[in-house]
Amino acid sequence: IWPGCQVYVSSNGVDYTSAATIADRGVFGTTTTALPAFAGGVVVDEVSRVTVNVGLGELASTTRDALLNDENINALLLGDEIVRFVTAALVSTNPNVYTLSRFLRGQRGTEWAVSGHVIGERAVLLQPQGLRRIVQQQSEIGALRYIKAVTNGQTLSSATAVEFTNTGNS
Repeated sequence: IWPGCQVYVSSNGVDYTSAATIADRGVFGTTTTALPAFAGGVVVDEVSRVTVNVGLGELASTTRDALLNDENINALLLGDEIVRFVTAALVSTNPNVYTLSRFLRGQRGTEWAVSGHVIGERAVLLQPQGLRRIVQQQSEIGALRYIKAVTNGQTLSSATAVEFTNTGNS
C-alpha cells in the first residue's frame, strides 16, 4: 500500500518548501479511447462513451437523479474538460478499465473543452480524497514553478520535478 507523500514547490528548481501532505489515494489514469465531441443541446449526453484505465483505482455508477442533484458526484477531469458520469462499467481488472457513459459535459466552466479529445488524455476523479490544491498568490499566475511529490520514506533528491505554470484555471 502506498504510504502517502509530501508535495514540495520551488520557484527556482533548487530551493523547495513543503506545500501539502497527501495520505489518501487519488483515482487517476488515462483514456484508452477518445471521448467524442459534444454539440450540446441536451441535459445528459446519452450517446458518448469513453474508456479509461485507472490502474488500481475504482469508479462507481450512480443514478441520473443523484448526478443531477449533487454536483460533486462522479466529477472527472478528462483532458481539459470536466465531465460527470452516471455509468461506470468495469471492462477488465489489473489494471481497472472502465467504460463511462451518460455524461453531463463541460462542467464547471469547461464547455470550451468539449471537443478535441484524444486517446491517452489524463483522467482524474475529482474528489476530496487524494487531491490537494496548492495555494498560490494571484501574482504567481503565469510564473513557472517546480513541483516534487515525494513518497513518504523517500528523499527530496530522489523525486523528479515537474514544471507547472498556473494559468488561473481551476
